[in-house]
Amino acid sequence: MTRCYQPYGCFNILFPWTDVNRPISYLPEHPKKVNANFCLLTRRNHNKCQNLSPADPNTFYWANVNQHDFTYVICHGYMENGRKPWIKTLAGELLNNRNANVIIVDWGEGARPPYTQAVANTRLVGAIVAQLLSNLRVSAPLQRLQHGELTLTACSR
Repeated sequence: MTRCYQPYGCFNILFPWTDVNRPISYLPEHPKKVNANFCLLTRRNHNKCQNLSPADPNTFYWANVNQHDFTYVICHGYMENGRKPWIKTLAGELLNNRNANVIIVDWGEGARPPYTQAVANTRLVGAIVAQLLSNLRVSAPLQRLQHGELTLTACSR
């Protein structure tokens, strides 16, 4: 069984997503149901989120992205959302210690139970984040995204 969501690609439940160690596997839910949102914070907008949309290049054009700064992506885990205190603390510490672009991924709608569905949704969230970074790189050229200098920070309890 395969499910496709353009422009993010197609997802199936064949190996390695289903095997002896993972006998139950789900397909990711529709992107509208997962409802991934992206918040950009920089030193210029330390406390005010700038919403980014993978589908709307205007959100990149008007964003405070600095192409010379490192870009960090913070993504929560199961049964959480992008408004958790630890995420705000982590973003604040990154911005206190260096000029940076910090993108907070909030996919709280897709991170709800059952656990097996949330696990499946992580595949879609990863594809959406990849699309966002690709579009960001084209719309607001980030030199540090070109050679693997992007730092993905995933913290969860």
